[in-house]
Amino acid sequence: MVKLMLKWIFLIFLVAGCSSIHNNGDRSIVNSEIREYGDPKSELKALVIGNSFYEHMQLQNPVNDARVMSKQLVAMGFHVIRAMNADYENMRQVVKKFGQHLSQTPDVRVGWLYFSGHGAQVAGRNYLIPTNNGKIWQAEDLKTMAIDAQNTLAIMKKNNNGINFLILDACRND
Repeated sequence: MVKLMLKWIFLIFLVAGCSSIHNNGDRSIVNSEIREYGDPKSELKALVIGNSFYEHMQLQNPVNDARVMSKQLVAMGFHVIRAMNADYENMRQVVKKFGQHLSQTPDVRVGWLYFSGHGAQVAGRNYLIPTNNGKIWQAEDLKTMAIDAQNTLAIMKKNNNGINFLILDACRND
């Protein structure tokens, strides 16, 4: 168990930082892509989201970070749902799907959510920004156009009696 925890701690430090791109980054996944990896019967469940190609202010690393995180989690025995360059509707649906996977698997030991992309914090709430962020101009827009991280964690807690990890590798631009 200690060895597994050390691997998880290593994964947390995988973060490569935020750097924007100007239409010259990895264009292999521009549209939203959702895939599953690993054994669906696993007691270790993960949702990995990597958003790079935003309508406003693209990022260089999140898609690559999500690929590496997914690969490492599968190697550790996780069943992974991976969403790349997800717009709001796809992010909302994949969080719901993740909650269903947690609730439908008896004795889930670990729930793991990793998000890499733009994020925001307003009034103590953290928001995961979808790729269709071009209409998010003020704090109030986040409630209806972004994913509330605390609500997502509540879904994880409701559907999993094991340990839950929420890792936000998010760039916040003021």
